[in-house]
Amino acid sequence: MTNQRNLLDINAELVHRILTEAIRHTGESITGQARGKWVLNLSGGLDSSLVAFLAADAVGAKNVRALLLPYRTSAPASLDDAMKVVDALGIDYKVMEITDAVHGLYHAKGIDIDTASLRARGNVMARMRMIFGYEECERWGGLMLGTSNKTETLLGYTTIWGDNASAINLIADLYKTQVRQLARSIGVPQVILDKAPSADLEPNQTDENDIGYSYYAVDTVLVRFVDHLMLPQEIKDHLWAEQGDLGIDWNGCVDKLCGITTPVSMKPGLVDIMEYKRRLTPIVPKISRATIELDYRPPKQWGR
Repeated sequence: MTNQRNLLDINAELVHRILTEAIRHTGESITGQARGKWVLNLSGGLDSSLVAFLAADAVGAKNVRALLLPYRTSAPASLDDAMKVVDALGIDYKVMEITDAVHGLYHAKGIDIDTASLRARGNVMARMRMIFGYEECERWGGLMLGTSNKTETLLGYTTIWGDNASAINLIADLYKTQVRQLARSIGVPQVILDKAPSADLEPNQTDENDIGYSYYAVDTVLVRFVDHLMLPQEIKDHLWAEQGDLGIDWNGCVDKLCGITTPVSMKPGLVDIMEYKRRLTPIVPKISRATIELDYRPPKQWGR
């Protein structure tokens, strides 16, 4: 078996071409226009920044509009980083704070927003941002670009009818590790490449802290489980032999993502548990050997 770096490595030039052509062809097929207009919610994070670069390359800066949609608790640095992308590409943009819209929903329900759980409020924020995005699409005559990667899609680290709603989810067949490779190759600002991925729901929140493992560890497991159909114990044995300790609890990571099977019981992992979030998938340009909902569905759907 080749090592995990080879399993996750991509031909950045080829992937770049596939994704930019996917934007052009999707836009043309839906609108009948040769290039089409595209709207994306730009957070200043790695995923949305990469999608903005790809869109501008595909259809030109004048046909891309970025929405910067901070909430009252959003880190000021996120807006600054989003503006670095806007300035680098010369794309159109709008800054619209969503705080009043989010609070208005809770007010209409007679609920004090400060009593709402962080998860519930975060889901409302994600859905409100997509409402802003789709309203802008109608107003401008554009289509919505999705920015969710394959890792978070497999783990359910998305919001139904929120960040996973779009006409085309451009990078949904790229693991986070591969997103970083592609972003580096096409010139996404270094400050964005270096920052810790975060949903920006509260100060010092990071994706990796929420997941409990680094994206390096998660992607190393997922590419074997999903793309190469390795069994959980096989993954554990292979990673301990190949990677060694590295300060990573490979057994715990595999159990959390892939599940635990014993002679008497089975406990599903996050990939199986979160399958319900992947059933309404927008167009996903195919990159890997196991594209979600095209080639890959959890074994339970097939009686295995």
